[in-house]
Amino acid sequence: MNGLFITVVASDGFTYEREAILNWFQHSNRSPMTNQELENQELKPNYAIKSILQLLQGSNMPQENSDKK
Repeated sequence: MNGLFITVVASDGFTYEREAILNWFQHSNRSPMTNQELENQELKPNYAIKSILQLLQGSNMPQENSDKK
């Protein structure tokens, strides 16, 4: 994913940017959103957000003007 964040879901159910949450885990085992202790530090890919970001990135591509002849 060129220039896009890698999004992951933590055990608190929230989505985070992968590098940001890994940095957070270096000094805390609590959720940045709820401040509750996390069951684990397992991260799972968030495929839904990844797909949305890819679609949005594709919609920013220049489109050919079909009116030109």
